[in-house]
Amino acid sequence: MSPEGETRFSLRFLRGTCPFAYEHARWFACVCRLDAGDAIVAIDERDVLLYEVLGAPRFEIAITLTEAAARRVQAARVSLVEVPVVVSLDGAPLYAAREYARIGAAAIRFPVIHLDRVEEGVLRVRPSLVPSNDMSLIDRPELRALFHSLGRLCLSGP
Repeated sequence: MSPEGETRFSLRFLRGTCPFAYEHARWFACVCRLDAGDAIVAIDERDVLLYEVLGAPRFEIAITLTEAAARRVQAARVSLVEVPVVVSLDGAPLYAAREYARIGAAAIRFPVIHLDRVEEGVLRVRPSLVPSNDMSLIDRPELRALFHSLGRLCLSGP
């Protein structure tokens, strides 16, 4: 949390729809037009126990939630299928993602969030649905800095 007591990190599963897209620029533009205040579920840094950046061979970010946050996500899970997600820091959107099944067949080339481990309290963020080791969109230095300052950052892999 900031010194003023406000949250800085936000991961929001949004109501509303965007036309299906395969590339991030188009998806990001549409998601940013949605009302971020109208979230089905919102996560902030108080809800995060561990922010783990996993390098090769996984290439993903695993966000371990508090028990209360995991329950909120689990309770809304049926409403979260393929919804747009926006990740922000200090109110500025950093990237847009889409909730998508881990074994989905679409050639999505932008971040996806998997809920396959939500029962364990873990959200998994991957750079795209197609195999990719380019983590630059999701592995942001400003997010690493925030979670490092909170003592919740873990780096795994090379």
